[in-house]
Amino acid sequence: MEFYESYMKFHFADEDLYRIEESELQRSLKGVKTCECVAKMNGRIALVEAKSSAPRPDNKMDFDAFTDSIMQKFVDTLLLFNAVKLQRHGDSPLDELGSNVKALRGDEDYVLYLIIHGHKEEWLMHMMEALQLKLNHFFTLWHISPTALKAINQEEAKRIGLIDDFFPLERLTQLKASKSPMEIEKEAREYLSL
Repeated sequence: MEFYESYMKFHFADEDLYRIEESELQRSLKGVKTCECVAKMNGRIALVEAKSSAPRPDNKMDFDAFTDSIMQKFVDTLLLFNAVKLQRHGDSPLDELGSNVKALRGDEDYVLYLIIHGHKEEWLMHMMEALQLKLNHFFTLWHISPTALKAINQEEAKRIGLIDDFFPLERLTQLKASKSPMEIEKEAREYLSL
């Protein structure tokens, strides 16, 4: 399955994917915020969140609000995913899980990816450290290593195979000066052949 998010083109085998953010169950639950997807990757359970931008660490108020939001998405995603696997919401939500995701036993390692399109490398470490601190209690409860959290930009995401392609940052910067958000989205989707 291919999908577009935050100026990036994702591609996972259907059987390895659960588009939790687009699921009927997630849409029916008020106050629940989830990542883009849960995917089986290299024998691990990957929670993937994509953002088109993020505040810099020196913008403390916005940075804290952003990291709180990301923390909630990772926590809600893991809790909802496991609730679906345990059929706490009945049988029908299981139908939206790819066959390999449905077959996961639950003892696999987790990896949490935050991909920020256009984020500078020097800001990524601050983002990762802030999120690791906020998620420390959660990691302890779920026996997840803090190193399982990865804050990366679009270039690294493409290098490791999380995304197929991304809209060039230079072109995005040019368009923001003269085009509406809808026009930018249209051009980005065309560029990525979606």
